[in-house]
Amino acid sequence: MDVLQLRVLREVARRGSISAAAEALDYTQPAASRQLAALERTAGRPLLDRRARGTRLTPLGEILLRRAEAVLAELDAAQADLERFEDPGERPVRLVTFPTAVASFVPSAIADARRRAPGAAVEVELRADARDATAALHGDRLDVWLVNAAPRERLDAHVHAVRRDPFWCCLPAGHPAATAPFVALRTLARERLVVTADSLCADRALVLDACAAAGFRPRIAAHSDDPATTQGLVAAGVGVALLPEMALTAVRDDVVLRPLGEPLRRQVLAIVPRDAPPRPGRDALLAALRAAGAAWRPPALRAAGPVGEDPAPATGDRRESPVGAQSAEGASKMPPRSIRGRSPQSASSR
Repeated sequence: MDVLQLRVLREVARRGSISAAAEALDYTQPAASRQLAALERTAGRPLLDRRARGTRLTPLGEILLRRAEAVLAELDAAQADLERFEDPGERPVRLVTFPTAVASFVPSAIADARRRAPGAAVEVELRADARDATAALHGDRLDVWLVNAAPRERLDAHVHAVRRDPFWCCLPAGHPAATAPFVALRTLARERLVVTADSLCADRALVLDACAAAGFRPRIAAHSDDPATTQGLVAAGVGVALLPEMALTAVRDDVVLRPLGEPLRRQVLAIVPRDAPPRPGRDALLAALRAAGAAWRPPALRAAGPVGEDPAPATGDRRESPVGAQSAEGASKMPPRSIRGRSPQSASSR
């Protein structure tokens, strides 16, 4: 057995499927399956219990995994020791981040970082799954890890606030609430929602927890991890959605964005290993991320208010704005702010 086979086995145990493990390791699924098959041939017995709804380790697989964790931890520690003698200037600053960050403010932050530290190169890796915090910090040679939720485990790291990203309610253009000053979360109990597909996604958990706090369990109409697909489902009348602002780089002209009556935001954090050696390029990138994250707004929302403003109205009846209804008092204090954007075709042509 070799190290690669053990890494694939560990990822399958963590993620519950061979396809998810392959994606995490940047392999194709057939390649990951071949590594596992070779490991099972070496073991002489099955290590995996393959089922329709996922893959689990057999008892023998669990025993091997415990040994593999120890082996891989030692190898990662050895790599870290070697890197302490490496000239940090010889390699790019490695940023691990998530898709909507790259689609929004990360590119301008990288440009700013290069101005702050001329000659610094940045290597970007997309990783939507922020669950493996310890492994990401100590086994992956990263310099900055950008996440969209506070890690649930205690980390030996420095954590920097980058952005508080508000959620908006995405409605079909003809929805009764499209002209209301805001949408109260509790009124969504009568709607069907489009939510992210990954049950472990931080955005999904945040939305479901907010619905529970408002006193209802949402009726889910569809699942989508792609913001453009979510907008398409909303435009077609499949359901409504709560989308983070960073996912609104392009807004269709057949959907409307309304602020929520109760603030709902996700935390965007930059995490740096505590024992990381000094790196001017990393420090420049960190400063640039904080500046760009705080300042960024999608084009369709730039007219909705200054950066950092609570998208919900500051006046008027915030306790409950029935979907499709707007009180005369609320209308006089807060004019409707119906935010529409261009269709995906128009946005892509600019």
